[in-house]
Amino acid sequence: MPWINPIELLRLEKQDPEKINEEAIIQAWRRLQDEEEEKPISYRGKNLAQEQAMEAVRELDDPARARYYHRLCSYPEMNSFLSGDCFARVEEEALQDELITGPAAAQLQPAYDECLQLALSAGKASEYAAFVSQIEKGSVAFQDAVYQGKSMEQLEERLSAVRKLADRLEQGDKEEARATLGQSGFLREQVPVDILNALPSRFAGTREAFSETLVGMVEALEEQDPNLALAVARHTRRLRAGKQLRDRLNQDYRHLERRVENVTPASDGKPAQRWVPWVFAGILAVVLVVAGLFFNQIFQTALEVTSSLSSLTDTQQEEYSDEEQPEEALQKLSEKLAKDGSISREELDKILRESGNRTPLAGTDVLPLHWSERGHAYEGELSGEVEAGGAPLAVCFPPREVAASPVPVFTVIGDPVYDAVLFFFNGRKYFQQAFIPAKGKVEIGKNLDASQVVSTMIIFGQEWSPEAESPCGTPGYFTKNIFYGGFAAYATDPPTLNLNRDGFLQLKKKRLMPARQLKEEKFFDLLEQYR
Repeated sequence: MPWINPIELLRLEKQDPEKINEEAIIQAWRRLQDEEEEKPISYRGKNLAQEQAMEAVRELDDPARARYYHRLCSYPEMNSFLSGDCFARVEEEALQDELITGPAAAQLQPAYDECLQLALSAGKASEYAAFVSQIEKGSVAFQDAVYQGKSMEQLEERLSAVRKLADRLEQGDKEEARATLGQSGFLREQVPVDILNALPSRFAGTREAFSETLVGMVEALEEQDPNLALAVARHTRRLRAGKQLRDRLNQDYRHLERRVENVTPASDGKPAQRWVPWVFAGILAVVLVVAGLFFNQIFQTALEVTSSLSSLTDTQQEEYSDEEQPEEALQKLSEKLAKDGSISREELDKILRESGNRTPLAGTDVLPLHWSERGHAYEGELSGEVEAGGAPLAVCFPPREVAASPVPVFTVIGDPVYDAVLFFFNGRKYFQQAFIPAKGKVEIGKNLDASQVVSTMIIFGQEWSPEAESPCGTPGYFTKNIFYGGFAAYATDPPTLNLNRDGFLQLKKKRLMPARQLKEEKFFDLLEQYR
């Protein structure tokens, strides 16, 4: 039966609790039936069977329970939390009220078990994270009562399965173990990262055990199957872990990345055909002739550009340098061509990067990749640190120009509790992202189309860590209580910004509609679709 507060059901919140006796309860019950007439009794938007409502009301026969339910009405967020709204923000006072904490903890214990089970079976990790964040605000005794169930056994079973697989890898039974590990969805199911990262602090050892076991797998696979080892390492890097273990994992990861990038395809063992070298030689000769003509044309063009630059006035050279590549880059290019007669793509990229043009090239290189791989492919240095107004995922989702005419600056005000990364859209066009710290303010100024509203996609989270890896592979991300809100998530006030009227956009995580929450992969797929 769903949980029901009978005092709220009978609308007795404002009555003196000492006067809520049998007669008062009967009168309230009759009023409720008279008001509903032929309709079913409704509680918090849900219809109740007559038996359900009567069973809840019978709890008021116990004066202690009646006082408890009446006091709960003084804490609407705790009341909502107990009713099943895991996104409610429980009042601090409620967690210090001795009349409330004991009965509430007894009720929340099975609710916690059910929440973890749903997270593991139905992917409701955000609901679980929200639930845990509220329980963690309570006293140690309160948490002891809530976490005393056997729900953690489900994660222990998964840890046991992963450890057995790791043992098989170390003992030499590698082929079958690698086949199991390489199955689609195996790691996602057995090592649910979002759930493990949201575990209560007292269960941090379980998360660390998962991380340590996976790091051992990475090292066991490193020699025989570096590609699979790299996939396991990427999954493991999303887990929160101690500094020593994370440093060890990052070292393995960097080594594997270099090894996989430098690996050459192995021969399939079939005897070589005698005519293959001759065909290859012919193709190579044609390529060399075409390349010679191509590089000769580049050489001539570069010399012409260099000559024309030397004849420009100072003012013209300054204007030219703002629009085209710097003179230093062209000088290096002409020297290289004059000396060697040709230049490779890698050498050309190096010259341009040294001249200050690295970021645009890197953006051009990584954007054709799937969003989840862009951070790994980016060659620039990223610290993972973030500040108000910063764009921590700009490598994966760079800003865009929308219109030629500027509009007045508008201000984004942070949520009272959660930090956020906002992705802004002008109409259906993505134009910018910004990190908005909790209780912070950030001004947004951009050339926008004022006839179109500004809408958002939002990532709410807490405890940003430069060492965490974002879903798109860049350093720096939230490590706790992460929620993804798609379009029309109603987590801002106003829901959309009218550039001709509104000057402020207030973030309100509390209003984030559960129906508009997205899973991580779905969120970034949608963002990529409209990017």
